[in-house]
Parts: sequence; C-alpha cells; structure tokens
Amino acid sequence: MLIEAKGHLGELESKCGATSQVSQQIIHSALEKTSKAFGNCRQPIENWLTPYYQYANRLAVLYFLMKECTPGVETRLLFIYFYGENREGCECPQSEQKGLPAIQKMTEWLGIDRRSELMQRMHYLFLPVNPADVGVR
Repeated sequence: MLIEAKGHLGELESKCGATSQVSQQIIHSALEKTSKAFGNCRQPIENWLTPYYQYANRLAVLYFLMKECTPGVETRLLFIYFYGENREGCECPQSEQKGLPAIQKMTEWLGIDRRSELMQRMHYLFLPVNPADVGVR
C-alpha cells in the first residue's frame, strides 16, 4: 500500500527538479511508460513533468511495482486529502465536493483514462481536519 497525503490544494502542484541530463532521461522514459499504461494518448509527456509532477511520480511508482518488477508487486495507491482547514495563506477545500475538481483537473491534465487497469488500483480518501465541526467522531 502506497499512501500520499495532502493538506491543501497548493501541495498538488510541483515540477520535476532533476538537473542532470541522465536523470531527466530516466524520468522521461519512466513517465512515458507510465503514461501509456494509464491510457494517455492525447497529452504530451511534458505535461507529466509540471505542474503535477509529484502526482505523476506516484503513478510511476505504482506502474513500476505492478508492471516492471518480476514478479509484479500487487500494489494499491491511496491518496488522502484533508479538508476543512481554516489556515491563512492556504487554499483548503471545505468539503470533499470542493476538493474533487482539483483532482479531476490533475487527471485530465495528464490525460489519464479513468478506465485504465492501473487507475483501478488507485483510491481517494477525504478526511476532515476538524471532525467535531462536521459531526464525525
């Protein structure tokens, strides 16, 4: 089980920081394979390097474990998104419904086919930061 957690929408955006040409080639190759496995046939691989590189990287780890390892490692990828934070300077969704568009934007940007085999290995969980405020105990 791979787990990634985010506390606000600003954490969704990232770019690849590799500087050496060898590292860039390795990353590009890995992301190309991953992109194909997720059914991307319309977005350039450069879309996977920015602005959602960290998300793309997690997809690449899932792909690697499931498809490149011999034998393949049965893996699930869980993304946890917290909502309800009221902190100045952070854009925090106040409900699951208000956080979903940002996730949909990422998958569309990457050109992911939601019906792909690997997409079925991914899960999303939304948790309130202040459970007492939403009636969860």
